[in-house]
Amino acid sequence: MHLTVIVSTYNSPDWLEKVVLGHAAQTHRDFELVIADDGSGDETRQCIEKLRQEKDLPIRHVWHPDDGFQKSAILNKAIVAARYDYLVFSDGDCIPRRDFLGVHAARAEKGRFLSGGYTKLGLETSRTIGSHQIASGEAFEPRWLAAHGLATRAFSKHAAAARWAPLYNLLTPTTPSWNGHNASGWKSDLLRVNGFDERMQYGGQDRELGERLQNAGVRGKQIRYLAICLHLDHARGYATDESVAKNRFWGEIIDLMVRNDTRAVLAGEGVHCTLNGLYVATDRQLIDNHLWVEHAQPHCDSRELYKGILDGHSRAVFSGRIYVHKGAQKTDAKQTNRNLLLSDHALVNSNPQLEIFADDVRCTHGSTVGQLDADAIFYLRSRGIAEEAARSLLVWAFANELVDTIRVEAVKTDVQELVFERLASADLVRQAI
Repeated sequence: MHLTVIVSTYNSPDWLEKVVLGHAAQTHRDFELVIADDGSGDETRQCIEKLRQEKDLPIRHVWHPDDGFQKSAILNKAIVAARYDYLVFSDGDCIPRRDFLGVHAARAEKGRFLSGGYTKLGLETSRTIGSHQIASGEAFEPRWLAAHGLATRAFSKHAAAARWAPLYNLLTPTTPSWNGHNASGWKSDLLRVNGFDERMQYGGQDRELGERLQNAGVRGKQIRYLAICLHLDHARGYATDESVAKNRFWGEIIDLMVRNDTRAVLAGEGVHCTLNGLYVATDRQLIDNHLWVEHAQPHCDSRELYKGILDGHSRAVFSGRIYVHKGAQKTDAKQTNRNLLLSDHALVNSNPQLEIFADDVRCTHGSTVGQLDADAIFYLRSRGIAEEAARSLLVWAFANELVDTIRVEAVKTDVQELVFERLASADLVRQAI
């Protein structure tokens, strides 16, 4: 498959050289490399010329004069300049593993874009990586990363065995968004949604593009455990208050609203289905969960447990329906929604529903909404635990009923970290568990 690889850069020739070395080591060789340069100086141009001569790579340098942070504009120019139909995007500070382009090429699919992630390195580790570690793949080995100061949980993607990576991608709670450091899609789709919004500056333009792709019917597909790259540390002089403020309105709108639609059809006799969900909302976020579980055949059972934690002025919706067909006798279905409100202003609308057309079934549904138990808080405080820590422990206990059911360790770690981020005393909870 022909690929156009678009790598953005700005005045970081040392890091760009390491990134190009990563592309030179790729197992998938059918690609052109387009460097989208947002106005770098002569040092970057010389670096690109040197790499063009030394490496067997078709490198093209798309450049425009420096006019502040104009990454969206230079990326659009690179999209237009691309010779091939399928485009892979990354940044000039992200070194790809040798199979990076092979993964994108193998999983390209009409009507979809691919969403990958990265492992963020510290500055010293970024400086330590040399051409040998890149070409040999040593820099991507968990043992090498751990020996050079990276925390174990930070490189869980690298430790994932290849045979389990597709399952991890399926189970991860991370939404498949458009990520400038690791994403790919069809040129025709990107042109159809008018590319990147050139009004936007640092902080949000990638995600905003992904939202427009989704609205146009191009859905994201997760490959974060398959397409691996290392993010080199560096200063971000372009992340000014002014540039962030320009994106604030759009970023707030995107971050405030989430809708999840899940539909399961039990179309074979004796099928079992389990749907678990955990949603955590803060500030003025709205999280909207809609579930439909359809029992189409007899002797099937389903279990749904969704739990919500809401703080601030956040809102949540749970709308779940179990639909039992006329011939689906011996159905055993249970639907439960439990919500924990951490403030007087948080609100949840819970609406579990049953629609049953068979007479020999066992179906139940239930919903609860409550606050932290004052007696439990008092008990923990009487044992010398501060009130904030006591509340965090109780919130974690509420969430952990679901987190603890996750069998894939890498995904479980991801979910734990997402919950920890919302706890006031996260370090204490980490120690406790």
